[in-house]
Amino acid sequence: MIILGTCFNANFLRTFYAELASKGLPLPAAVGTSEYNQYGYSNFDNKYGNDFFDKVLEVQGERSTIGDVWKNDDAAKDLNPSVFVPDGQDLIQLGDNKNPHRGGDEHYAA
Repeated sequence: MIILGTCFNANFLRTFYAELASKGLPLPAAVGTSEYNQYGYSNFDNKYGNDFFDKVLEVQGERSTIGDVWKNDDAAKDLNPSVFVPDGQDLIQLGDNKNPHRGGDEHYAA
């Protein structure tokens, strides 16, 4: 599993996955702080540097699951996490654009 706390992480991951696929390598699951063409945000008052690691992934000692991204997503208001899950030779991107300030309408899988 790849976990990124960066701006434009979905952009990076799409390029990374294309490179892996071109070489016939397996595709890992990945979670990140931002959707395609979106910024991630830091919170330097947080000991982890951003709310994604603190709230969304619950790094306070709990073992996180992909479900934690959706369950705790609203706790990190400035973030729009993206999740990529391999499905055989294909890749499924999960996203959550249910909040109007994030520019979308509902949960989706693309």
